[in-house]
Amino acid sequence: MASSLITIDLKIEGMDCGHCFSTVEKAVHALPGIEEVKVSLSDYNAIIVSIRRRPRGL
Repeated sequence: MASSLITIDLKIEGMDCGHCFSTVEKAVHALPGIEEVKVSLSDYNAIIVSIRRRPRGL
């Protein structure tokens, strides 16, 4: 059975430095089912590509 990928645009409030960026990116990427994470410090969001509906912990 093939898994379909979904994209989640997650808004993140209070992220204002490179350390925040790195922490969010590493934490989300460590979740099961995550294929790709793109965190934007300037847009205060993370674009997440997942093989699940909504990964646990998100």
